[in-house]
Order: sequence, then C-alpha cells, then structure tokens
Amino acid sequence: SELVTMDAGIVNSKPTPVSEEDLPNLVPIFQAMYVGDPSAIDAFQAQHEAALEADFNTVRSQNILFEILPKGASKASALQALSQTLGYSRDQVMALGDANNDLEMLRFAGYSVAMGNGNAAVKEIADFITLTNDEDGVAHAIHKLIETEKGE
Repeated sequence: SELVTMDAGIVNSKPTPVSEEDLPNLVPIFQAMYVGDPSAIDAFQAQHEAALEADFNTVRSQNILFEILPKGASKASALQALSQTLGYSRDQVMALGDANNDLEMLRFAGYSVAMGNGNAAVKEIADFITLTNDEDGVAHAIHKLIETEKGE
C-alpha cells in the first residue's frame, strides 16, 4: 500500500510483502510493522496486543503504525547498552524523540528532548522541546545543551 511504501521510504527501505505461510521460513524476524488506516490498526491492536505482549514488545508509534519487536528490544535498551559500553551514565545521555516508540528511551536518558513536531505524549515527558525536523531541531537541541553546560 501507499502507506507502507511511504513509511519504508523514511528509513530508505523498500517494503517486501510476505504471506503468513512464508513467516516460518524468515526466522529470525527483527520487527513486524502493521501499517494502515488508523481504524484498521485500532482494530488489530485491540484484538491482538494482549496476546502479543506475552512474547513481544509492542508499541503504537503512530496512528497508522503498530510495531512488534523481540521481548526486551527497544530504543531504550539499545541506548542503555550503548551508554554502558561507552562508559557513560544516564545523566550523561541526551535522547531526542517524536513518537510513542521513543517514550521509553526518553525516560531512560538523563536529558530528554521532544522534537517540535513530536506528539503530545513525547512533549509531556521531555525536559526540553526543540524545533521541528524541518527546522533542524536536533542541531538546535545540541546547541541548547552546550549553552546550558557552559552556563550561558
């Protein structure tokens, strides 16, 4: 569908349709993403989320997107592992996000930043709200953090 192609294009990827019969031949599966009209995703989530959460991490990252990941896999767990490997504590970590799949990561980071185009849940928990993606919000947040550290 057009929504699937658009979402895959955000991360420079091309979607590959897979039938349920082919799934056993595709192990391991890194991530399943259900993309579609918000009402269809609402219905799928209502019907399947509870059962899926027994074995997987699930997140409704956008109104058109429901993600299913391996248990324990999240942006937060990846950020925690990376910071530990590099020898940084949580208070030395800044994370930026814009959607529900970023919430756990933002809660982990010592300094959390919501993108200006982020959703309300992200903005509510963030320490700082930066500019939008189109306004170079990441660069703006980095500059603000540097100014704060310098005491400017």
